[in-house]
Amino acid sequence: MIRGMIVFTGGIHRSGCGVVKNVSNMDSSPQAALGGLLEIALSLQPLPGKLAAALALIVEAGPEAFRPQGSIFLMNAPGTGLVLAAEHNLDPALRHECTSVPLGHCVCGLAAQERRSIFLCHDLAGGRQPHGHFCAPIVAGEQLLGVLNIYTSPRALLTDREKDFLSAATQSLALMIARQRNDDELLAQRDLLRKILDHLPFRVFWKDRDSVIQGGNLCFARDAGVSSPEELVGCRDEDLVGRRADAATYVRRDQRVMQEGRPLLDYEELRQVADGRETMVMASLLPLHDARGEVSGVVGIYADVTAQRDAESRLLSLTITDQLTGLPNLALVKDRLDQAIISARYGQRTLGLVYLDLDNFKKVNNSFGHAIGDEVLRLAGERLRQVVFSTDTVGRMGGDVFLLLLRDLRTEEDITLILRKLRQSLEQPFLVAGHEVFVSASMGIALYPHDGEDAASLLKNANTALHKAKETGRNGYQLYSPAMNASALMRLSMESQLRKALDLQQFEVFYQPQVEARSGRLVGAEALVRWRHPELGLVAPGDFIPLAEETGLIIDIGAWVLNEACVRLKGWREAGLPLERVAVNLSPLQFQHHDLVTTVCSALLDSGLDPALLELEITESAVMHDVDKAAGILRYFRDMGVKVAVDDFGTGYSSLSLLKRFPITLLKIDRAFVHGIEEGEDDKAIVTAIIAMGHRLGLKVLAEGVENDAQRAFLRESGCDELQGYLFSRPLELAQFETLLARASAGP
Repeated sequence: MIRGMIVFTGGIHRSGCGVVKNVSNMDSSPQAALGGLLEIALSLQPLPGKLAAALALIVEAGPEAFRPQGSIFLMNAPGTGLVLAAEHNLDPALRHECTSVPLGHCVCGLAAQERRSIFLCHDLAGGRQPHGHFCAPIVAGEQLLGVLNIYTSPRALLTDREKDFLSAATQSLALMIARQRNDDELLAQRDLLRKILDHLPFRVFWKDRDSVIQGGNLCFARDAGVSSPEELVGCRDEDLVGRRADAATYVRRDQRVMQEGRPLLDYEELRQVADGRETMVMASLLPLHDARGEVSGVVGIYADVTAQRDAESRLLSLTITDQLTGLPNLALVKDRLDQAIISARYGQRTLGLVYLDLDNFKKVNNSFGHAIGDEVLRLAGERLRQVVFSTDTVGRMGGDVFLLLLRDLRTEEDITLILRKLRQSLEQPFLVAGHEVFVSASMGIALYPHDGEDAASLLKNANTALHKAKETGRNGYQLYSPAMNASALMRLSMESQLRKALDLQQFEVFYQPQVEARSGRLVGAEALVRWRHPELGLVAPGDFIPLAEETGLIIDIGAWVLNEACVRLKGWREAGLPLERVAVNLSPLQFQHHDLVTTVCSALLDSGLDPALLELEITESAVMHDVDKAAGILRYFRDMGVKVAVDDFGTGYSSLSLLKRFPITLLKIDRAFVHGIEEGEDDKAIVTAIIAMGHRLGLKVLAEGVENDAQRAFLRESGCDELQGYLFSRPLELAQFETLLARASAGP
């Protein structure tokens, strides 16, 4: 018992006098009151008004035991006490006294502190009529919001139904307060967002699924031709002066973004605003999603970049435009790359930097002249620009090299698709001054941020990828990989040492025997160049021959091999060693070189070798570059008596035309078909067909890559004339081969 009070905290409440008053007979008023509380909670009035109305409804329409007096307290901001938020019929003095109540003080503070309902009655009321109190904490989840204090008749008892009413009433108050505070917070956030949006230098708007504008910021409203964002709501683009001219375009774009569910980012376009000015904007359009994750509209953002673009245009015209093509030069591409990296870093997007080199463009200038070559470069630049997006950059570094900056790449499929389109755009012939000019391109690409996070790294790595693309056959593309750097460094070192190798006499000629299929008699040898490096030892041909071909060193190396082979065969013949011929490979670059005939004639004259003992091996690709010129060269060799063999026959696409047009004496079956003899019937059929066709045309047939007896047996049975491969001998250095020749001369 508290002094002057009798306290009840649960069950059937009894006064100190032992008198019990049963108030269990409730009419429908409490139920109606609860419904009224819901209406108040949903009303639009501020929280103080809602609490006052709710309190009046509770005490006036509540159970009979209630007096028409009461109060509602809310927790103060620090959470240390209660403040009076609403009262009903309180005495003025009491109202003043209860303005602020610390936790634990009086019955309301105690109910708040202990978070439990307290029911008590005053026997001694301090000058006021004896009365009872029902104090209940107002709680939402774990948060204490306040206290409901109801005056009751003295010594009244509350039935379970009346307790349920009070419990429901406090719950309704809790929901009302929490909801109002959430609404107030949302309104505050909305007002803050509105202030932020209206102070942004960007234009922002959002629409529903029907492309009806639902809102926008002040800058967008002014562009659209209205004075406030509120005037935008419910409008369509065609309703607004500043949007009307391009309304259909805007709607189509909205529908595309909503249907695909993907944003359009950083696109530029020319727009007309309400005052009639045309402005260049950088815009993005993104899909909006509802709570279920379904697309419910679009949000757009754009910035006026007119001044920026005008400045860029003036700069381009003065200093950083390629004078031939009108494209940005390297300086401008670098500048745009720096800007794009900043934007991509902020937006977490992928960029692509492409080095594009026109293959063998020097031949265009040599064949048609520089004027036509320059026009082809200009037209090539136009074609490349037509492939990429307007936000991308196509520049020219000089010569036949272009540099492309691709923005906003999403997937590897995006990358490969645009690279294929770039290549295809150049495959159609260029018609210039009555000439059809054909070109192809090699491309290397580096991606931000995967392959570099700054312009210098991306430029270096894209260039490395370009060199890799050219190494692997031209007219293709390569994506950069870190391994390429190590490969590039090794390649540079290899090239430097390769240039010195001939002067330092590091090259040797190895010889691989060629035997008659039936008898096994040694009839010829293929001369194969080898590089004996003082530190690396024998360097694999696959490691230096492609490099020699690319750098042009193969011309001098090939001439040295030809001279060496002719001199050696002349010496062997004079020594009476039995060798009918020596075969020397001509690379495609050697065959196309203007000095080829002179080189061959000089080797024969200097060595004194009979031309009939020399066999030149060519590939299909070597002669198909210029068929008429190739046919003339081969006829000249035939007239000299030099034999010509087609190496790797059957692996190209024009083998039959070779046999028909060129004076050939021997076909070499590629080792791939020989290896396949034991694996299936298809390769057997191909080998048999090549042998039969060669014999019908009066040609000898040699199979290379023979490694076992089964292959030899099949080739002999099929009528193959000669064999070459590891079954008989690996390529041998000079001393070993001469020993082999001596044994062959001595006989069995």
